Amino acid sequence: MPANRLLERVRERQRRFEMCDPSHKWHIPRINLRDGYRYELNNGFLARGTNHTSEESFCGIDFHQLLPPDFHLQQHLDLNRDHVGMTLVDFSFSIADDLLVLVEQCPDPRVRSDEPHPDAASPFVSLKSSEFPYWTICTSLLHYDYLAIGFSTSVNANDGGFQGCQTIYNWKTGAYAMPTIETSDVAFLPHHQALLFLNEPEPCSLGIYDLRTSKITNILVLPFQRPVAMACFVTCPPYRPDPTSDDPLLRMVPDPRLDVIGMQFTTLSIRRRNYVVVLSQHKLMQSASKHREDFPNETLLAWEHWGPESTRWFSPRNIRSAGYRAIWGSRILVRGSLERIHPEEPMMYSSLIVLDFNQRFLRRRRHRQTTRADTPFADIENEADERMIVESEWNWEGQMDETLRDIKSSLPFQATICRGPSPLHKVRDYHVLYLEQNTIVGSLYDHYDVWSFLPPSDKS
Repeated sequence: MPANRLLERVRERQRRFEMCDPSHKWHIPRINLRDGYRYELNNGFLARGTNHTSEESFCGIDFHQLLPPDFHLQQHLDLNRDHVGMTLVDFSFSIADDLLVLVEQCPDPRVRSDEPHPDAASPFVSLKSSEFPYWTICTSLLHYDYLAIGFSTSVNANDGGFQGCQTIYNWKTGAYAMPTIETSDVAFLPHHQALLFLNEPEPCSLGIYDLRTSKITNILVLPFQRPVAMACFVTCPPYRPDPTSDDPLLRMVPDPRLDVIGMQFTTLSIRRRNYVVVLSQHKLMQSASKHREDFPNETLLAWEHWGPESTRWFSPRNIRSAGYRAIWGSRILVRGSLERIHPEEPMMYSSLIVLDFNQRFLRRRRHRQTTRADTPFADIENEADERMIVESEWNWEGQMDETLRDIKSSLPFQATICRGPSPLHKVRDYHVLYLEQNTIVGSLYDHYDVWSFLPPSDKS
């Protein structure tokens, strides 16, 4: 494909995302709400647990390629396995590695496969309940050679904060890159590093863990005065497309320096407020690296020295999370409650919004678009004003939530409100939404709505 034609298609996909103008729509059926309780996205595939044996366990997996049914491909792949031969509590997979990790339910869960991977150091990993302080819910997360295995409890925390732990295993070497650490969630960073939520030494902080040296190199303080009831990341899996794909647009990957990580917090305030925070991965690592150079013997980094420039906090009155996989590269998908647009239902999170933190894109757009200098979304007053760039610093006075200190955050972004040819159902009807490079998926009780923004192939 000529370079000018490829660039045209890249720009068309960008335009379709900005205007919420999908090129294709279709449905993926589901039997009931339990199907898909466990799910994962990877390299253009949606996989979900099916054939549930209980609320937490299942024994089937479906794989669906998130491309339009009529899209030109050498082979369009869907795979349904009603029974994999064991009872599962979670799974992860990597298309590029031809790897499927199954977490089997038994007295002591095992991570295994019925056909060992040729590059795996061991066909299964046994997890002993005595090694983990929390044992109610088990999750797994793949990132290249690393497999994060997490355990948490569903017990409602009062004043003690979240309860959970994680360990990280290198499935190729058979060695543990991180021993069991008390943290509610983990996100992977470039250069063999991981990001953790910590309840110590501050009420809530982020720890950067070096997977090669097995040490926490930085502790970045978050602006909480008390522990939080829940903290989790919104991330996307690494994207390594098939180099043999016959469509060059499907072989393109985003620049990892533009990636963002979403964070969700539920505070222990009286009203249990839920906050969505977006973090620039590049700015975070820059701040941490500079601090290590300037203060080699000091790991603690105060919020004021890294947070305001690296993050964007959103008021719980305006923004709510759409799901744990509602992020891709520099974009994050959220539900929005815009009172000026929907005064009849001001707190129903009735709008679907794509927030784009691509700083290069924002710099190019500044001269063509009005920059807002007010609180995000507060003054979008008409249906035609569907895109806006927000560069102003957002201030949150801690007295509005007794668990928080005063917050300043200033990471710029563009917001696109999805309307017009957006989902047939109301946004609040979706149990969870997923965002992938070319696709948005909305989960309903009996099916998934899929909207592809991929321009038609020249061979379609």
